[in-house]
Amino acid sequence: LVCGPPIMIKFTLPVLNELGFTPGNILLSLEMRMKCGLGKCGRCNIGSKYVCRDGPVFTLEQLNHLPAEF
Repeated sequence: LVCGPPIMIKFTLPVLNELGFTPGNILLSLEMRMKCGLGKCGRCNIGSKYVCRDGPVFTLEQLNHLPAEF
């Protein structure tokens, strides 16, 4: 499970990949994108997903199918 600022996530993912973790086994918390927490403001959406309603924890495999906005 990776939870932290975007720069930490960016540099942690290659290390986890090198250690043999698959995208389905890497969990990322994107709660730093949440604003209202209710899905009303629309600021936390990534493609068709809302971080506040559909997450905030996603697998890397799920995020690989969404636009590269995180």
